[in-house]
Parts: sequence; C-alpha cells; structure tokens
Amino acid sequence: MLLKWILCHPLPDRQAAYDAEQAAWNQATFEGEDVQAYVVAGTPGRRLLLIEWPDQGAIDRFMQGRHDTLMRDHPLGELLRSYEVAYYEWVEDVGLAPDWERLALPGPVLRHTLCEVPAANFDAFLAVQRETWSPGMLAAPGFLGGRIWRRRDDPARVLVATYFADAAAHAAYQRDVLPRLRVAGAASIGLCTAIQAEEWRVGSVRWRPG
Repeated sequence: MLLKWILCHPLPDRQAAYDAEQAAWNQATFEGEDVQAYVVAGTPGRRLLLIEWPDQGAIDRFMQGRHDTLMRDHPLGELLRSYEVAYYEWVEDVGLAPDWERLALPGPVLRHTLCEVPAANFDAFLAVQRETWSPGMLAAPGFLGGRIWRRRDDPARVLVATYFADAAAHAAYQRDVLPRLRVAGAASIGLCTAIQAEEWRVGSVRWRPG
C-alpha cells in the first residue's frame, strides 16, 4: 500500500474557491479509481491530503488516465501559492487500522508526526512502537487508529499518522497518556528524532470498504 501525501498552501484570498474545487476533485478521483482511502485535513492556511493507493500500478493508471482531465476541469494550481508531494510506503498500523466510519463523523483530528529514523535503528524503532507505543495509544480514550509510513525517496523519514475522535480526546492523550508513554518507551530515545508533531482537523474522509 502506498500513500500519496500532498501539502497545499492555497492563496489567502482564494481559500474558499480552493476548498470547493478540492472537494469536487476528491469526489471525481475517488469514483471509478483504485483509491482505498482519501483524507483531507486542514489547519489555517494549509490543506493536507492523505491518499491511500493499493500499489504503484494504480497510481500510474490514474496519472496516465484521468489526471490531466481532472486538472483541466478543476484547475487547483491556479488557486495555490505552493504545494509539496511525497510518496510513502506502508509499514504497519498503529494498533489497528483507521476507523473510517467514525472518522467520517464530525470532529476528528489527525496527529501528524514526522520522525527521522536512521536505517540502522529502524527495526529497533518498530519494536518499541509495537511493544509500548501502539498498546498505549490503543488504550487512550477516543483513539481511532493510525498507520506508520516510510518515505519512498528518503527512507529515514517516517510518518506516524494517528487519529482521535476530537480535539478534546487528542488533548487528553497529550496530557495524560503521552508523558507515560515517553517514560515507558525510553528505549526509543536515540533511535529517532521527532521533526514535527501537529494536530490537523479532519475535513472529509472517503474510503472503500474491505
């Protein structure tokens, strides 16, 4: 499974127009394609798209097929100040796969954590994740699952994308659970460097059951 990660910076005065065109693009992309899940999350002035594909072949078919037509019909580029694209390979789920049905309800947030994990530390990093972090997050109220991804062109860059029922559940996790996990997962110190941990509001979710 592959993740297409797209970070968009809409033009300040075209934010509403961008959101409308992005919604139309999302629906058109999902219909008739091999996309498995499509998450749109936002913070002020930014939009993050997390698009899960089954394999590279599915991405290639889309890029060689409907992509240019969609770009013509929904000219998002005219509404953007800048954007970034990266591809990540699935490593494993964080305790359980995202609960798409609950994520489609109003209110969920994405905890988007980027880590730098040297290749020599990767197996040990995953071991601590499985033994400490994933069980601890599973026990956190309002936790809705997540995935660990490894960037294709920079394997040291690891994305841990986890979801919570709402901002209050995420705040409670940071206050009550995260400090304990940091102590229990002390073995992970030195295995990775956290580059960034951010909360994003989940705006829309589409998924293909099964």
